[in-house]
Amino acid sequence: MTTSYATYDDFFRTAFGWEPFDYQRWLALDDRMYSLVNVPTGAGKTAAVLGAWLWRRLKCPESVGRRMVYCLPMRTLVEQTRDIAKEAIRKLRTEAPQLFEKDAKRFEPYVLMGDDIDNDWEHEPERECILIGTQDMLLSRALNRGYALSRFKWPVHFGLLNNDCLWVMDEVQLMGSGLTTSTQLQAFRRMMGSFGQVQTIWMSATVRRDWLATADVDPEEDAKGELFLDLAQEPPGVLHDVMLAKKIIHNAKVKAEDFQTIAEKVLAAHKKHSRTMVIVNTVERARQLHSALKEAVAQKKSAAEPVLIHSRFRLPDRAERINQLLNDPTEEGTIIVSTQVVEAGVDVSARTLFTELAPWASLVQRFGRCNRKGKKDEDGVIYWIDVKNSEPAPYDEADLKLARDHLKSLEGKEVGPQKLCDYLDALDEKAREKLLRYEHVYAVRYHDLHGLFSTEADLAGGYTDVSMYVRNIERETDAHVYWRDIKGEPSREEPAPGRSELCPVRLPDFKSFLGKTGTAWQWNTEGKGKWEQRRATDIRPGMTLLLAINQGGYHKDFGWTSKASDKPSAIPDLDNTRPQESMDDELPSLIEGGWWSVPNHLRDTKAEAFDIIRQLQFADKFWEQGSQSVVLAAWWHDVGKTLKRWQEAAEKQIEKMKEKAGAFLASQPNTDEAELVRRFLARLESHMVSENPWAKFPSLDEEMKQAKLSAEARKRIKHAVDVRFLPGLRHEVGSAMAAWQEWQNGVADWNALAVYLVVCHHGKVRTVLRSTKSGEDVFGLEPGEMLPSMAGWLSSERKLDIFPKAFGAIGEWDDTEDSFAVTMPSWVGIVAELLSPELPDDPDPHSAVPDSEPRNLGPFRLAFLEALIRAADVKASRRPGKGKNDD
Repeated sequence: MTTSYATYDDFFRTAFGWEPFDYQRWLALDDRMYSLVNVPTGAGKTAAVLGAWLWRRLKCPESVGRRMVYCLPMRTLVEQTRDIAKEAIRKLRTEAPQLFEKDAKRFEPYVLMGDDIDNDWEHEPERECILIGTQDMLLSRALNRGYALSRFKWPVHFGLLNNDCLWVMDEVQLMGSGLTTSTQLQAFRRMMGSFGQVQTIWMSATVRRDWLATADVDPEEDAKGELFLDLAQEPPGVLHDVMLAKKIIHNAKVKAEDFQTIAEKVLAAHKKHSRTMVIVNTVERARQLHSALKEAVAQKKSAAEPVLIHSRFRLPDRAERINQLLNDPTEEGTIIVSTQVVEAGVDVSARTLFTELAPWASLVQRFGRCNRKGKKDEDGVIYWIDVKNSEPAPYDEADLKLARDHLKSLEGKEVGPQKLCDYLDALDEKAREKLLRYEHVYAVRYHDLHGLFSTEADLAGGYTDVSMYVRNIERETDAHVYWRDIKGEPSREEPAPGRSELCPVRLPDFKSFLGKTGTAWQWNTEGKGKWEQRRATDIRPGMTLLLAINQGGYHKDFGWTSKASDKPSAIPDLDNTRPQESMDDELPSLIEGGWWSVPNHLRDTKAEAFDIIRQLQFADKFWEQGSQSVVLAAWWHDVGKTLKRWQEAAEKQIEKMKEKAGAFLASQPNTDEAELVRRFLARLESHMVSENPWAKFPSLDEEMKQAKLSAEARKRIKHAVDVRFLPGLRHEVGSAMAAWQEWQNGVADWNALAVYLVVCHHGKVRTVLRSTKSGEDVFGLEPGEMLPSMAGWLSSERKLDIFPKAFGAIGEWDDTEDSFAVTMPSWVGIVAELLSPELPDDPDPHSAVPDSEPRNLGPFRLAFLEALIRAADVKASRRPGKGKNDD
């Protein structure tokens, strides 16, 4: 069994099963990590970047961030990249187990699509991991507006995706404004500062350096080095086969809207024991062509079953189609009808390819799906289908016209990867630049990103729309839809959606589906939380919306159809008991047994924070003080739970649950449901009176997660037994106001940053201290409330004030000196000075945070420290006892 790897070739061979190509070695072994990788499709780019990142993390971890963020333009086939990564890690774990001795989940791949329930990576900031997702999921999170994600988690993902990571933007020619955003973010990390090594790699068969020339990019700093595949340097073998693959192109001489004729031509060209792939530009045309093919196949009594793939399927149905796509063709062969989703991230080869006209960069990708391996006995053939100038969607008419002209000149010729490279090289620079032009339409700027740091609703009750920065807004902006068996307004007990339930729907399609009178439901997290109806005019990109099953709109075989007659089934998720979250909610404990005191939890959280910090060491001027502030905030973050109102609310909730559990057992004592409730009631009754207040107590959701009950049974139990914990105040505000006094009184080690980290550890209170009740309160905390003494934290009872909520600084005007003397800074002032000025050249007020303390950290660093305190709290809640020996 291998214990170490002397060479990269040995390592790569173990992980991927073949000898690395020369360009793959360069990416891993060169002194610098190339920012541009210009390599044709089918040449192993995924393995190249995965191998390079893994090797660098093992041999010189300081050269590359500990999180690899692999960003793809489309969601349908993200799982394939995950599977490549998983298989590589599995092989390494088998052959070199010593690499995983300290962390069995080292290098674990995670998928970010929709509300992914497998999100443990966010609570393990010290872990090396691979995050794979679409540009929608990843870029929206990198902008602090995560799609299909609780806004209370936005800052955590924002911090982790902009610090200590390597971004890989794959197939950038398909990303629209997402490419622009990725370049701007890389520039902002340099300008605003971030922890650790943060770099971006942009990959494509057609990427050009001038595509990265956005407003704030410094090419020498933000996009270092460009790597090309030089076939002359590669030994004969697989790569030569791929690059020299023979495929001839012809005009199909058929109209794009003539689905019946296209279907006949496809069947005539299809070969047994092979794949035929048809790629069209829109979901609607894919559905219509698929129907025409099914009719044509039935008429010919063929056994070939056409497979439909596009981006508007729910996860289980999409997985079924991917399996059909990747399975070896049957005797009759496989016919695939797809949209652009197969252009990137899918290792599949068709002997015969039909494609609608598309921009040149997209056509290059599509051609790469034909005879992908370069088999000598299976020369590929490609037919292109013209589209009307009046129907260029989702592309620009000018781009299609250019591609059409070049395709005409290639009629009957080879269009394999090397032939296309030779064709482009033969063009003059002006023609080549025109053919591969990239227009930056929407660019997020410095002040935009600065403003996105706040996660408070705007005056209209909404949040900054970042969809134009995620992808071109007029083309592919989505909402995320799920279905439940409901009538009228959903109940409070409806759990948050699981990943498998969500279906992405293009905004114009969904608005058309709702029409003038239709409505969907969205959960509003403000206050106690409530369901709100949304009409077509209310829908915004990135929303997560609930429909009743009887509203229809989805078919398992065709995905989103917009037809009311297509009624989807509900997808029961036995592991999903997560409640909908609200501002006022205090979610119950995650720990076994549930009972844990405030002092014990604070000791645990401090120990977890210290352990995280120990494993994260950055050469950054803010790291030493910033990490010390995280540990101090962890020690203090839940002091506010000792407030009398919070503890009384907890006792009332427990007594109410006992009462409801007893009533449930009296009504049905002899069922599996009753047994679960009986165990939960025993937990509720197991605690003893303690001199210390409780921080954690039993959770019905956690109890149900361990049981094998139907979704309906869980729903019944939750409705009958559960009681929402609504203490009427945010405990973290009480903690922060006490910490504020420590800071103002000059207690050792306290600073403004530590106070901020205390208040933000749930993501519900951050940049603004505002009233949610009487007008005089701060998130429910009333003036003059008393925080009881607690040995080790507060030696005596303390009266809390809430002066920091003032918008301006607190002080007095001196008429004689004609000046204002600040006696206490405001919360707004502190946050502003912790962040940095809104523009690089703006004046720095220096009035709230002393120069001796950390200040001007920038949004990326500040959010990363937020992620650390949140991770420490979650870890301490899940695995209590780590701090039992902490003095």
